[in-house]
Amino acid sequence: MTTPVARIDLGAINGISSATVTSISAELLQQGLITERPPEAPAPTGAVDQKP
Repeated sequence: MTTPVARIDLGAINGISSATVTSISAELLQQGLITERPPEAPAPTGAVDQKP
């Protein structure tokens, strides 16, 4: 199993634009060479544990 990497991070690591990463990703997705995960839900905000 591999570790997921965000497209923006791939661009920064490789010194290429996010548009280039998106273009390359689209081709790799179409060929079935990579998979895409749905975005993670943001952490809940507002409620915190409070002591009486």
